[in-house]
Amino acid sequence: MEYWAGELGNNYIEGIQHGNVMDSVYNFLKSEEPKIKYPYENLFLDNGAFSIFKNNYNKKKNEVQINLDNIIDIQEKLKPQYTIPFDYPLDPQMNIKNMEQNWQKTVKNIDYWTNCTNLNLIPALHGWNKTSLNKNLHLLQKKDFDYIALGSAFILKEKFKGFFGDRQPNKNIYEAFLYLSSLGKKLGIDIHVFGLGASPLTYHFAAFCEIKSSDSSGYRRKAAYGKIILPQTAERYAGNGSATFGLKTKNGITYNKIFSKDEKIKLAECKCPECRKITKHGYRRWKHLCSDWKIRAIHNKWVMEQEEKISQECIKQGWEIYEHFINKMMEKSSLKNLWEFIKSTKERYF
Repeated sequence: MEYWAGELGNNYIEGIQHGNVMDSVYNFLKSEEPKIKYPYENLFLDNGAFSIFKNNYNKKKNEVQINLDNIIDIQEKLKPQYTIPFDYPLDPQMNIKNMEQNWQKTVKNIDYWTNCTNLNLIPALHGWNKTSLNKNLHLLQKKDFDYIALGSAFILKEKFKGFFGDRQPNKNIYEAFLYLSSLGKKLGIDIHVFGLGASPLTYHFAAFCEIKSSDSSGYRRKAAYGKIILPQTAERYAGNGSATFGLKTKNGITYNKIFSKDEKIKLAECKCPECRKITKHGYRRWKHLCSDWKIRAIHNKWVMEQEEKISQECIKQGWEIYEHFINKMMEKSSLKNLWEFIKSTKERYF
Protein backbone atom coordinates (compact mmCIF):
# COMPACT_ATOMS: atom_id res chain seq x y z
CA MET A 1 0.00 0.00 0.00
CA GLU A 2 1.18 3.49 -0.81
CA TYR A 3 0.85 6.10 1.91
CA TRP A 4 -0.13 9.65 0.97
CA ALA A 5 0.89 12.06 3.73
CA GLY A 6 -1.33 15.12 3.91
CA GLU A 7 0.00 18.62 3.44
CA LEU A 8 -1.93 21.89 3.45
CA GLY A 9 -1.09 24.35 0.69
CA ASN A 10 1.02 27.29 1.84
CA ASN A 11 0.78 26.23 5.49
CA TYR A 12 3.71 23.87 5.12
CA ILE A 13 6.38 22.87 7.64
CA GLU A 14 10.01 23.61 6.96
CA GLY A 15 12.24 20.58 7.38
CA ILE A 16 9.84 17.89 6.20
CA GLN A 17 10.94 15.98 3.13
CA HIS A 18 7.89 14.75 1.23
CA GLY A 19 7.69 11.72 -0.99
CA ASN A 20 4.02 11.13 -1.82
CA VAL A 21 1.92 14.19 -1.03
CA MET A 22 -1.81 14.88 -0.94
CA ASP A 23 -2.86 18.50 -1.42
CA SER A 24 -6.13 20.17 -2.39
CA VAL A 25 -7.30 22.62 -5.04
CA TYR A 26 -9.19 24.32 -2.20
CA ASN A 27 -5.89 25.69 -0.87
CA PHE A 28 -5.22 27.48 -4.15
CA LEU A 29 -8.63 28.91 -5.08
CA LYS A 30 -7.52 32.45 -4.20
CA SER A 31 -4.03 32.17 -5.71
CA GLU A 32 -3.34 34.11 -8.88
CA GLU A 33 -0.42 31.81 -9.68
CA PRO A 34 -0.92 28.44 -7.93
CA LYS A 35 2.38 26.94 -6.86
CA ILE A 36 3.47 24.19 -4.47
CA LYS A 37 6.04 25.73 -2.13
CA TYR A 38 7.36 22.63 -0.39
CA PRO A 39 9.60 19.88 -1.82
CA TYR A 40 7.89 16.68 -2.94
CA GLU A 41 8.33 13.73 -5.28
CA ASN A 42 4.76 12.81 -6.27
CA LEU A 43 1.67 15.01 -5.95
CA PHE A 44 -1.85 13.64 -5.54
CA LEU A 45 -4.17 16.65 -5.92
CA ASP A 46 -7.69 16.55 -4.50
CA ASN A 47 -10.33 18.66 -6.24
CA GLY A 48 -11.44 20.60 -3.14
CA ALA A 49 -15.06 19.42 -3.31
CA PHE A 50 -15.28 18.17 0.28
CA SER A 51 -13.85 21.43 1.69
CA ILE A 52 -16.06 23.58 -0.54
CA PHE A 53 -19.27 21.80 0.46
CA LYS A 54 -18.24 21.67 4.11
CA ASN A 55 -17.57 25.41 4.09
CA ASN A 56 -20.90 26.14 2.41
CA TYR A 57 -22.73 23.69 4.69
CA ASN A 58 -21.45 25.27 7.89
CA LYS A 59 -22.12 28.79 6.56
CA LYS A 60 -19.38 30.18 8.78
CA LYS A 61 -17.70 31.99 5.90
CA ASN A 62 -18.70 33.45 2.58
CA GLU A 63 -20.06 30.78 0.28
CA VAL A 64 -17.47 29.35 -2.09
CA GLN A 65 -18.65 29.50 -5.69
CA ILE A 66 -18.03 26.39 -7.81
CA ASN A 67 -16.22 27.17 -11.05
CA LEU A 68 -15.30 23.95 -12.83
CA ASP A 69 -12.97 25.56 -15.37
CA ASN A 70 -11.10 27.39 -12.59
CA ILE A 71 -10.60 24.09 -10.78
CA ILE A 72 -9.26 22.49 -13.96
CA ASP A 73 -6.92 25.46 -14.53
CA ILE A 74 -5.44 25.02 -11.03
CA GLN A 75 -5.03 21.28 -11.54
CA GLU A 76 -3.28 21.79 -14.86
CA LYS A 77 -0.93 24.46 -13.48
CA LEU A 78 0.15 22.28 -10.53
CA LYS A 79 0.76 19.26 -12.80
CA PRO A 80 -0.04 16.49 -10.27
CA GLN A 81 0.71 12.83 -10.79
CA TYR A 82 -2.98 12.15 -10.08
CA THR A 83 -6.00 14.38 -9.65
CA ILE A 84 -9.76 14.01 -9.23
CA PRO A 85 -12.61 15.42 -11.35
CA PHE A 86 -14.90 17.63 -9.26
CA ASP A 87 -17.42 15.40 -7.50
CA TYR A 88 -20.56 15.82 -5.43
CA PRO A 89 -20.27 13.95 -2.10
CA LEU A 90 -23.30 12.36 -0.49
CA ASP A 91 -24.79 13.84 2.66
CA PRO A 92 -26.15 11.10 4.96
CA GLN A 93 -29.28 13.21 5.46
CA MET A 94 -30.12 13.08 1.74
CA ASN A 95 -32.83 10.82 0.42
CA ILE A 96 -31.90 8.21 -2.18
CA LYS A 97 -33.17 10.33 -5.08
CA ASN A 98 -30.87 13.22 -4.14
CA MET A 99 -27.94 10.85 -3.71
CA GLU A 100 -28.56 9.48 -7.19
CA GLN A 101 -28.71 13.03 -8.57
CA ASN A 102 -25.38 13.88 -6.94
CA TRP A 103 -23.83 10.77 -8.45
CA GLN A 104 -25.12 11.69 -11.91
CA LYS A 105 -23.57 15.16 -11.57
CA THR A 106 -20.30 13.50 -10.55
CA VAL A 107 -20.41 11.23 -13.62
CA LYS A 108 -21.10 14.23 -15.86
CA ASN A 109 -17.98 15.94 -14.48
CA ILE A 110 -15.89 12.80 -14.98
CA ASP A 111 -16.82 12.89 -18.66
CA TYR A 112 -16.11 16.63 -18.85
CA TRP A 113 -12.63 16.22 -17.32
CA THR A 114 -11.90 13.25 -19.59
CA ASN A 115 -12.82 15.17 -22.73
CA CYS A 116 -11.14 18.51 -22.01
CA THR A 117 -7.95 17.68 -20.08
CA ASN A 118 -4.89 15.47 -20.37
CA LEU A 119 -4.66 15.06 -16.60
CA ASN A 120 -4.09 11.63 -15.06
CA LEU A 121 -7.54 11.21 -13.51
CA ILE A 122 -8.74 9.19 -10.54
CA PRO A 123 -12.53 9.60 -10.32
CA ALA A 124 -14.35 9.61 -7.00
CA LEU A 125 -16.76 6.73 -6.32
CA HIS A 126 -19.90 7.29 -4.23
CA GLY A 127 -22.60 4.84 -3.22
CA TRP A 128 -25.43 4.50 -0.70
CA ASN A 129 -25.54 0.70 -0.47
CA LYS A 130 -23.78 -2.35 -1.90
CA THR A 131 -25.95 -2.41 -5.01
CA SER A 132 -25.17 1.19 -5.95
CA LEU A 133 -21.45 0.80 -5.16
CA ASN A 134 -21.29 -2.27 -7.38
CA LYS A 135 -23.17 -0.56 -10.21
CA ASN A 136 -21.20 2.68 -9.98
CA LEU A 137 -17.85 0.90 -9.85
CA HIS A 138 -18.76 -1.09 -12.97
CA LEU A 139 -19.65 2.21 -14.67
CA LEU A 140 -16.17 3.58 -13.93
CA GLN A 141 -14.62 0.38 -15.24
CA LYS A 142 -16.49 0.81 -18.53
CA LYS A 143 -14.96 4.28 -18.76
CA ASP A 144 -11.52 2.61 -18.67
CA PHE A 145 -10.49 3.68 -15.17
CA ASP A 146 -8.27 1.26 -13.25
CA TYR A 147 -7.68 3.49 -10.20
CA ILE A 148 -10.51 5.19 -8.30
CA ALA A 149 -10.91 7.11 -5.04
CA LEU A 150 -13.55 6.13 -2.51
CA GLY A 151 -15.73 9.04 -1.48
CA SER A 152 -19.04 8.31 0.30
CA ALA A 153 -19.78 4.65 1.05
CA PHE A 154 -22.78 3.88 3.22
CA ILE A 155 -23.22 0.15 3.70
CA LEU A 156 -24.41 -0.95 7.12
CA LYS A 157 -25.65 2.03 9.14
CA GLU A 158 -29.18 3.31 8.77
CA LYS A 159 -28.42 6.64 10.43
CA PHE A 160 -25.25 8.72 10.35
CA LYS A 161 -23.86 11.55 12.42
CA GLY A 162 -21.41 14.19 11.27
CA PHE A 163 -20.83 15.79 7.90
CA PHE A 164 -20.70 13.22 5.08
CA GLY A 165 -19.74 10.45 7.52
CA ASP A 166 -16.13 10.01 8.66
CA ARG A 167 -13.13 7.74 8.57
CA GLN A 168 -13.16 6.85 12.26
CA PRO A 169 -12.41 3.16 12.90
CA ASN A 170 -15.65 1.19 12.93
CA LYS A 171 -17.02 -2.03 11.47
CA ASN A 172 -19.13 -0.27 8.86
CA ILE A 173 -16.29 1.56 7.17
CA TYR A 174 -13.93 -1.43 7.13
CA GLU A 175 -16.60 -3.68 5.67
CA ALA A 176 -16.99 -1.05 2.94
CA PHE A 177 -13.25 -1.17 2.30
CA LEU A 178 -13.18 -4.96 2.11
CA TYR A 179 -16.24 -5.13 -0.13
CA LEU A 180 -14.87 -2.57 -2.59
CA SER A 181 -11.32 -3.90 -2.49
CA SER A 182 -12.49 -7.43 -3.31
CA LEU A 183 -14.81 -6.14 -6.06
CA GLY A 184 -12.04 -3.90 -7.40
CA LYS A 185 -9.67 -6.87 -7.67
CA LYS A 186 -12.21 -8.75 -9.79
CA LEU A 187 -12.55 -5.72 -12.09
CA GLY A 188 -8.85 -4.79 -12.17
CA ILE A 189 -9.42 -1.54 -10.28
CA ASP A 190 -7.25 -0.18 -7.44
CA ILE A 191 -8.84 1.77 -4.58
CA HIS A 192 -7.65 4.98 -2.93
CA VAL A 193 -9.28 6.05 0.36
CA PHE A 194 -9.45 9.67 1.48
CA GLY A 195 -8.56 10.67 5.03
CA LEU A 196 -7.35 7.32 6.31
CA GLY A 197 -4.12 6.37 8.07
CA ALA A 198 -3.69 8.88 10.88
CA SER A 199 -2.20 6.21 13.15
CA PRO A 200 -0.31 2.92 12.71
CA LEU A 201 -3.41 0.94 13.70
CA THR A 202 -5.76 2.42 11.11
CA TYR A 203 -3.02 2.37 8.47
CA HIS A 204 -2.31 -1.35 8.91
CA PHE A 205 -6.02 -2.17 9.01
CA ALA A 206 -6.53 -0.48 5.63
CA ALA A 207 -3.42 -2.09 4.15
CA PHE A 208 -4.67 -5.50 5.29
CA CYS A 209 -7.96 -4.73 3.50
CA GLU A 210 -5.78 -4.47 0.36
CA ILE A 211 -6.48 -0.80 -0.22
CA LYS A 212 -4.03 0.55 -2.81
CA SER A 213 -3.38 3.94 -1.21
CA SER A 214 -4.65 6.43 1.36
CA ASP A 215 -3.98 9.98 2.47
CA SER A 216 -4.10 11.64 5.85
CA SER A 217 -3.14 14.95 7.41
CA GLY A 218 -3.56 13.28 10.80
CA TYR A 219 0.14 13.40 11.58
CA ARG A 220 -0.11 17.24 11.51
CA ARG A 221 -3.43 17.42 13.32
CA LYS A 222 -2.22 15.17 16.13
CA ALA A 223 0.97 17.22 16.44
CA ALA A 224 -1.03 20.46 16.65
CA TYR A 225 -3.15 18.98 19.46
CA GLY A 226 -0.13 17.87 21.46
CA LYS A 227 0.18 14.24 20.41
CA ILE A 228 2.99 12.08 19.10
CA ILE A 229 2.63 8.78 17.26
CA LEU A 230 4.59 5.75 18.45
CA PRO A 231 5.41 2.72 16.27
CA GLN A 232 2.74 -0.03 16.19
CA THR A 233 0.50 1.77 18.65
CA ALA A 234 -1.63 4.88 19.03
CA GLU A 235 -0.73 8.42 20.03
CA ARG A 236 0.64 9.70 23.35
CA TYR A 237 0.61 13.19 24.85
CA ALA A 238 3.62 15.43 24.25
CA GLY A 239 2.10 18.88 24.09
CA ASN A 240 3.06 22.31 25.29
CA GLY A 241 -0.46 23.71 25.36
CA SER A 242 -3.37 23.53 27.78
CA ALA A 243 -5.10 20.58 26.08
CA THR A 244 -4.39 17.33 27.89
CA PHE A 245 -6.96 14.92 26.40
CA GLY A 246 -8.05 13.33 29.67
CA LEU A 247 -4.53 13.00 31.06
CA LYS A 248 -4.90 15.42 33.96
CA THR A 249 -4.43 13.93 37.41
CA LYS A 250 -4.09 15.42 40.88
CA ASN A 251 -0.34 15.26 40.49
CA GLY A 252 -0.30 16.57 36.93
CA ILE A 253 0.90 14.94 33.72
CA THR A 254 4.20 13.16 33.97
CA TYR A 255 6.39 11.19 31.61
CA ASN A 256 6.06 8.06 33.75
CA LYS A 257 2.26 8.22 33.73
CA ILE A 258 2.01 8.66 29.99
CA PHE A 259 4.46 6.02 28.74
CA SER A 260 4.74 2.31 29.48
CA LYS A 261 8.16 0.69 29.78
CA ASP A 262 7.99 -0.56 26.17
CA GLU A 263 6.88 2.86 24.91
CA LYS A 264 9.79 4.54 26.67
CA ILE A 265 12.13 2.18 24.84
CA LYS A 266 10.46 2.97 21.50
CA LEU A 267 10.96 6.67 22.12
CA ALA A 268 14.57 6.22 23.20
CA GLU A 269 15.28 4.17 20.05
CA CYS A 270 13.42 6.49 17.63
CA LYS A 271 15.51 7.47 14.60
CA CYS A 272 13.36 10.31 13.30
CA PRO A 273 15.19 13.53 12.33
CA GLU A 274 14.11 15.30 15.53
CA CYS A 275 14.74 12.51 18.03
CA ARG A 276 18.19 11.94 16.55
CA LYS A 277 19.10 15.44 17.71
CA ILE A 278 18.74 14.25 21.32
CA THR A 279 20.72 11.50 23.07
CA LYS A 280 19.00 8.12 23.41
CA HIS A 281 17.00 9.04 26.47
CA GLY A 282 13.23 8.79 26.35
CA TYR A 283 12.49 11.59 28.81
CA ARG A 284 14.79 14.09 27.09
CA ARG A 285 13.31 13.24 23.73
CA TRP A 286 9.80 13.64 25.11
CA LYS A 287 10.65 17.12 26.43
CA HIS A 288 12.07 18.01 23.01
CA LEU A 289 8.85 16.85 21.31
CA CYS A 290 6.80 18.82 23.84
CA SER A 291 8.53 22.05 22.82
CA ASP A 292 6.99 22.63 19.36
CA TRP A 293 4.13 21.20 17.30
CA LYS A 294 6.24 21.31 14.14
CA ILE A 295 8.82 19.06 15.79
CA ARG A 296 6.02 16.65 16.66
CA ALA A 297 4.74 16.77 13.06
CA ILE A 298 8.18 15.83 11.71
CA HIS A 299 8.37 12.95 14.20
CA ASN A 300 4.83 11.75 13.43
CA LYS A 301 5.30 11.75 9.67
CA TRP A 302 8.57 9.84 9.97
CA VAL A 303 6.92 7.17 12.17
CA MET A 304 4.08 6.71 9.68
CA GLU A 305 6.54 6.34 6.81
CA GLN A 306 8.28 3.55 8.74
CA GLU A 307 4.93 1.82 9.24
CA GLU A 308 4.44 2.02 5.47
CA LYS A 309 7.79 0.31 4.89
CA ILE A 310 6.99 -2.42 7.42
CA SER A 311 3.62 -3.00 5.76
CA GLN A 312 5.19 -3.31 2.32
CA GLU A 313 7.82 -5.77 3.56
CA CYS A 314 5.24 -7.94 5.32
CA ILE A 315 2.98 -8.05 2.27
CA LYS A 316 5.91 -9.10 0.10
CA GLN A 317 6.42 -12.07 2.44
CA GLY A 318 2.73 -12.99 2.35
CA TRP A 319 -0.60 -12.07 3.91
CA GLU A 320 -0.16 -14.66 6.69
CA ILE A 321 3.03 -12.91 7.77
CA TYR A 322 1.25 -9.56 7.75
CA GLU A 323 -1.68 -10.95 9.73
CA HIS A 324 0.72 -12.36 12.33
CA PHE A 325 2.43 -8.94 12.60
CA ILE A 326 -0.89 -7.15 13.21
CA ASN A 327 -1.99 -9.86 15.67
CA LYS A 328 1.02 -9.09 17.85
CA MET A 329 0.44 -5.36 17.49
CA MET A 330 -3.19 -5.73 18.62
CA GLU A 331 -2.61 -7.93 21.68
CA LYS A 332 -3.19 -5.07 24.14
CA SER A 333 -5.12 -2.68 21.92
CA SER A 334 -8.65 -1.40 22.57
CA LEU A 335 -9.30 -2.02 18.84
CA LYS A 336 -8.68 -5.75 19.10
CA ASN A 337 -12.37 -6.58 18.56
CA LEU A 338 -12.42 -4.45 15.41
CA TRP A 339 -9.33 -6.28 14.17
CA GLU A 340 -11.02 -9.66 14.72
CA PHE A 341 -14.01 -8.38 12.73
CA ILE A 342 -11.75 -7.27 9.86
CA LYS A 343 -10.04 -10.67 9.69
CA SER A 344 -13.28 -12.65 9.68
CA THR A 345 -14.92 -10.31 7.17
CA LYS A 346 -11.95 -10.53 4.82
CA GLU A 347 -12.32 -14.30 4.75
CA ARG A 348 -15.89 -13.80 3.45
CA TYR A 349 -14.95 -11.36 0.69
CA PHE A 350 -11.62 -12.73 -0.54
